[in-house]
Amino acid sequence: MNIETETILLKILERIEVEVKETNRKLENAQKDITDLKVGQARLEGKVETTQVEMKTLQSGQDAINAKLNTQTTWLLSLLTALIVAVLGLVVTIGKVVFFPNP
Repeated sequence: MNIETETILLKILERIEVEVKETNRKLENAQKDITDLKVGQARLEGKVETTQVEMKTLQSGQDAINAKLNTQTTWLLSLLTALIVAVLGLVVTIGKVVFFPNP
């Protein structure tokens, strides 16, 4: 081989070496990014689980409020029905006295 060919081959090898180092650096950066993404994913999964627990707790609280509201509604309707019956009874009694007095 002549000197010119050797010089060209050396330059090619140097260029390949530089490219390999650059590729290795990029792969290392990509690996760091992947690791960061995995850590972020783990954090998000933890937050999702926490949110699910909080949602279940809120749902339980809402169910308790709904049950109490249903009880109060039933009680109020019962009271209203009794009041209507009492008023109707009073109207009938007054009507009887007014329209059909005892002789």
